[in-house]
Amino acid sequence: MKFYKSIIFKLFIILSSILISFLCIIVFIQVFIVGRTYNISQNTIERERHIELFTDDFISKIIFNNEGINYKFTAFEKIQLSSLEKFENQNLINFIVFDKDLNNVKITQNTKSQFDPYYVDYIRNKIINYNFSIHYFPDTGDKMPLFRIYNKYKIPTKYIVSEEIYKVSKSDYIYVAAIIPEVFTSTSSNILKKYAICICLFLIILIFIVSIILAYWVAMPILKINKTASKISNLNFSEKCEITNENEIGSLAKTINVMSYNLENTLHKLSNANEKLQKDLDLQMELDLLRREFLGAVTHEFKTPITLIRGYTESIKDDVAEGEERDLAFKTILDETERMDKLVKDLLELSTLESVGYKLNISEFYINNLINKVSAKYENIVRERNITLNCNICSDILVIGDEFRISQVLFNFINNAVDNTPEKGYIELSLENMITYVKISIKNSGKNIIEAEINRIWETFYRVEKSRNKKFGGTGLGLAISKAILELHNSNYGAKNTPKGVCFFFTLKTIN
Repeated sequence: MKFYKSIIFKLFIILSSILISFLCIIVFIQVFIVGRTYNISQNTIERERHIELFTDDFISKIIFNNEGINYKFTAFEKIQLSSLEKFENQNLINFIVFDKDLNNVKITQNTKSQFDPYYVDYIRNKIINYNFSIHYFPDTGDKMPLFRIYNKYKIPTKYIVSEEIYKVSKSDYIYVAAIIPEVFTSTSSNILKKYAICICLFLIILIFIVSIILAYWVAMPILKINKTASKISNLNFSEKCEITNENEIGSLAKTINVMSYNLENTLHKLSNANEKLQKDLDLQMELDLLRREFLGAVTHEFKTPITLIRGYTESIKDDVAEGEERDLAFKTILDETERMDKLVKDLLELSTLESVGYKLNISEFYINNLINKVSAKYENIVRERNITLNCNICSDILVIGDEFRISQVLFNFINNAVDNTPEKGYIELSLENMITYVKISIKNSGKNIIEAEINRIWETFYRVEKSRNKKFGGTGLGLAISKAILELHNSNYGAKNTPKGVCFFFTLKTIN
């Protein structure tokens, strides 16, 4: 740890600051308080001295004596800098003369060398802010109270100003500012002695307050650390040491916080590991169950066609089947072979759709045209089975998706509807335009699906008919494949019972 961040260094700085502050206070009192107090006590003396030096006779002789001067000149024009400068040198005083509008000023070279324009503006502002009785004539002796000049930094100077207005007429008058240097006496030392006791008492109180703050500043972090350590010992890690000091105490607080974090993190990891282990065990049991169900389903699906193929093959081999029976045997073997081929292809198709990284061939197409195209292929089938096929399709709707895969979904849903619709039943295809998406529905009359099993129809090889003996064939993978396709499209899909049958639906995004 760097020395300048240690407590020792900070204590040294604080104590040094107190001593330096003490000296600064002394200097401040000497320069400001003593000086200002002196000014107040000397105001009357300075005013008496000013009255003796700055007589009305001197100014009056200049502005009222017309000897050698054209009477048409104004009072301001009659002021001669040479006379002013002579009077200044004789009486250790400086003059600044303003005209009645305070726009023009006369100032001797001697005064100009001692006072820069800031002081002239300072006195002008004082005159502006003072309410002179300029409307009363011949009232000539209108004076301002004595005031001290402050420099640019708001520090009092040693110069005192007496300001008086001289009027020749109501419209002719001047402002005369007399600047007198302050005369210091031994009063200053008496004033300092007068305030010495008060200064000492003030400093004692200040040191006492600083000591309390210092003790609080040092002890409070230690109490916080002790409180946090007590809670950690009870395995309560919610409390943290909120100490940001970059010193020994701050380092200790950070160490305790790190220890608390590590203990909490370790216990949390142990708890998560136990939960994860339990979830893994449950998942493993579920996977084992699914694996057994899948193997059972695949075995069942392959067992039936293999049994048929074997039986008919043996009958042909042993010349048992002859004539029409032999033709039936060949047809059955071919049909079951095609069925097995379709089953294998569906399994591969499902595996491809569920694989990571599979991408759809996205394009824009009219969903109403695709539905009409697919439903047209079922006209002969529904006619043979005495089923009514209704297409409630609205105007052209442009959607975005994989047209080939969506056609697969339509084929699977319509196949499922055809297989589960009784004779003289009906199948209805409809579109609902929801502006941002379109809803495609395939309804069929017939038996409802048991509510407890309606969400399981999307599982691989799951069939509501447990016997798996389907009148019109099928592999039991159609809805599982449809589910995979629709999830790749982020579609909202499902199945629900209706008063007269079942409705399958899914959605696609439209293009406005």
